[in-house]
Amino acid sequence: VGGVQASSEGGSGFYASPDTAYRIASEDPSVEGVASGLAEIRLWDNGTPASSIGTVLTEGIHALSWQGVDTLGNTEVVSSTAVFVDAAPPVSTLHVGAVSTVAAGGLVLTPWTPVNLSAEDPESAGVRSGLAEILVDTGSGMGALSEAFLLEEGTYTLRYHAKDRVGNAEEVRAGGITSDGTPPAIVITAPVQGERFIAGIDTITVHF
Repeated sequence: VGGVQASSEGGSGFYASPDTAYRIASEDPSVEGVASGLAEIRLWDNGTPASSIGTVLTEGIHALSWQGVDTLGNTEVVSSTAVFVDAAPPVSTLHVGAVSTVAAGGLVLTPWTPVNLSAEDPESAGVRSGLAEILVDTGSGMGALSEAFLLEEGTYTLRYHAKDRVGNAEEVRAGGITSDGTPPAIVITAPVQGERFIAGIDTITVHF
């Protein structure tokens, strides 16, 4: 009930977010118009009898089994499933091409320097649901990353984060990036143009 779930490998059980709540229901069917009524539902969590699994399950692997019992002691066949509760968000990493450097204001690169992101969903308590998507925002809103991209000349605040298959999301990461494709210009400030000077005595100052 609620939360986010995803299928597991091989179809045995399912992955679930930590806010997923569970409810097990059973009924005593009428046979030839007779039904004594449901007496109880027996429940086991990882082999341990439990009166209730509560509204949520702790992070980790849970082998759930349950069985309905009517008022005459008739028991149904035990049903079971595996629940893999994943509470750990993935971790993303920023990658840039070789034509880049780090300055006081953040990362500086060229308009033809590729920028890309990767992410890994870590295993926690024996569970890893897997990476779902990486989201990135260069100034026009968050969107799913599909491939490496380039940044036109300008200044950006790059924001990004990753999500796993059951909705766990890492905190948004952010950093400043400047894309610079303008070459430096050399200006001779001394001596003044047209002024006569003697080589080896006068000083020529060059500013970049």
